[in-house]
Amino acid sequence: MPKFCIIRPLVYLEILMKNISKCYHLLLKIGTIIKIYQGDADPQYVLFHGNEGISYLSEDCGANVQAFNHPENFVEFKLNPIDKKLIMAASKIKCDDLSPDYCSMTMDLYYSEKMGLNWRKIQSSIIEFAW
Repeated sequence: MPKFCIIRPLVYLEILMKNISKCYHLLLKIGTIIKIYQGDADPQYVLFHGNEGISYLSEDCGANVQAFNHPENFVEFKLNPIDKKLIMAASKIKCDDLSPDYCSMTMDLYYSEKMGLNWRKIQSSIIEFAW
């Protein structure tokens, strides 16, 4: 098994077309990939951090992808180095209801046991996190 995988060109376009074909009016907003995370537990396991609360997982270096939903304000993911089904993510929190901007000092921590299919908030007001 290779230690890394090369993401095929146009994989972003393929992800977009597979998951948003019925929502043409959202094409300009959804489908942007913010960051790519590769798993240590399985080097072919790749998480594509998308915008608008939709990200993507692949178990074969991007040849096939599956979309999953999450809170829109997720700013970072951490893949478990031993079990690829476990994912942690952090979201920026608002300073107060009157502020449209997000605080940069603290985040909320979320946890998924099923490869991003469900998320549970496990901690508030964190500064950093790791497995």
